[in-house]
Amino acid sequence: MKIKKVTMRIALAAVVMLVGGTAMALVLAKGDPAQKLRKNIDKQTAKFAICVGKAALECEAAGMSGLPECDLDGNPPASTVPQAAIDELAADLAKCVSKLDLSKKGTDYTGIGCPGDCDPMTGGDQACANMAAYQTDAIDNTYFQIEALGAILNGVCGGDMACTLEQGDLGVKYAKAAFKCITKCENDYKDKKGNGGNDDLTTHCEAPGDMNFAACLAKADSKAPGIIAGFKTGLLNAISDGRDDLYNEDDCP
Repeated sequence: MKIKKVTMRIALAAVVMLVGGTAMALVLAKGDPAQKLRKNIDKQTAKFAICVGKAALECEAAGMSGLPECDLDGNPPASTVPQAAIDELAADLAKCVSKLDLSKKGTDYTGIGCPGDCDPMTGGDQACANMAAYQTDAIDNTYFQIEALGAILNGVCGGDMACTLEQGDLGVKYAKAAFKCITKCENDYKDKKGNGGNDDLTTHCEAPGDMNFAACLAKADSKAPGIIAGFKTGLLNAISDGRDDLYNEDDCP
């Protein structure tokens, strides 16, 4: 875990949130090619995040310390994890990446509002050059987010291996359900799943949100009984932040 990097990026995010972003509204009509493309990207990146999360947990289970030990973004921590498990993680991550094709339904990166941030060292979200660059950014950001969540998990579990693995498994189950809730909400134009499709407000599809969305999140809670509140909050915040970037902002130059 690159603590300095994590601290820097979390601090940057906090500053942007406090001063207010410069993003413009992004409302796409139901059935519009860009709307379909954006929805497909949502589903693909959600599956990718779950795939990476499972791979990371499997690797962590091979260690003995209970601390975050399996590297996702190129800066290996001190580790008790056997080399065989490290190699298996690399193979598993490669499989996750191989299934990601954000251009599957189109390449209109500007049409979906230029999501992502291809220059994390500059305040605010800096647009990527194209869909291919955005895919690279999405991969890197997923690795970063999951490592950051690993640090939160370590904090709530105090380094206890059994707790870490149990909570990690619950986190995957909760994340899968929460992703589905947000996808339904952001693509709802009939006020049945959260009504997030008709405007760019974050109040529909972020907790507590629209009452229909809140009901969906309550079901997500039931998928992960016993998940620690602090970990669940961090997990939901990470998911919501990414989906807000994809659905509710236009960061094109």
